Amino acid sequence: KYAKELDVLYRSLETDVRNTSENRKVYNVGATMTIGGYVLPYILGEYKAVYKNTDILLQVNNTEEIISKLLNRYIHFALVEGPFNKNKFNYRKFKDDELVLAVSAKHEFCKRESVELEEVISGRLILREKGSGTRKIFENKLVELGYDLENMKTYMEIGDISAIKSLVESNLGYTIISREAIKREVELGVIKIVPIRDIRILREFNFIYLDGSEEEFIDYFISFCNEFRKLS
Repeated sequence: KYAKELDVLYRSLETDVRNTSENRKVYNVGATMTIGGYVLPYILGEYKAVYKNTDILLQVNNTEEIISKLLNRYIHFALVEGPFNKNKFNYRKFKDDELVLAVSAKHEFCKRESVELEEVISGRLILREKGSGTRKIFENKLVELGYDLENMKTYMEIGDISAIKSLVESNLGYTIISREAIKREVELGVIKIVPIRDIRILREFNFIYLDGSEEEFIDYFISFCNEFRKLS
């Protein structure tokens, strides 16, 4: 236990000393899969263009892994899409997100104005792996509606968002996914969003960090992200 605590303190000290003594600043930032793949890269590109002496090293993983890295101070802060213990972290909301039913443009669901949830969960539903924020939010919604997760069978379980989108596009299944992650495919017309009757699944993207983190940088970076969101 004490050895782990010393390791955490050493990493924090090493970063602080380096960032105090050098003109170039380096920060480790974590992001969950949807945010790290489809939201944050554009912001980081703009940030780097403005602040050339600051390097932000991005680590992308599912919510469970990113929270573990943050608790062990492998990263300075994170932007997450799934549920987290709000008693353990300082947090600030970035934006709202919606989970939607994404199907191939060739799928029979596209011929209808909406589908029933029963149809979705009893068919070829492809879900993210356990530990994913997207999956957790969807499962929480099912429990809220009275479904027993033990009796639910997933057609496929895949950890890679790009692979899921390729399967959906090829009409080998459909998925529940962030609207942010399929913007390009929807614009191209290869994937369609079909409403689930009387159901909307909303969630938040949140910045989370621990006491004693690089709060000055975190404040500044969050402000930059908010300005970028307003302009985009």
